[in-house]
Amino acid sequence: MSSIDFRINQSDLDSVLDAVQLFPDNSEDAINKYLKETGAPRVNKSISNLIPVSSSNKKKHAKENNPLTNKIFNLGFAVKSKPAFNYLYFPDQGEGTSSSNDPLNFMENGLNAEYDSIIDGILKSLEL
Repeated sequence: MSSIDFRINQSDLDSVLDAVQLFPDNSEDAINKYLKETGAPRVNKSISNLIPVSSSNKKKHAKENNPLTNKIFNLGFAVKSKPAFNYLYFPDQGEGTSSSNDPLNFMENGLNAEYDSIIDGILKSLEL
């Protein structure tokens, strides 16, 4: 299974904590709601856009079939491949039948491409 976790980096923690202190309601719920409804889907789309399409026509391609699922945890989330698409681990990490290829790191690259916009979204969700 291929997976990656989103967590707020230490370098962004101060700005998030400043916004949390100014937010009059339950900031934890606001952040978790944003991550579930906006952040995680954005990362899924970003990762899916980076998934390579195999030349094999024998099975459905992950890129075109919503291959990822999310598990939301407090102030973060995990992106994981659905069971039918657990083979994504091999090209992502460059292992198994893909060991002769460089790792594609599409999970990490997809998350990194959206990280800053998610932090901005968290901060905006905490604005008064």
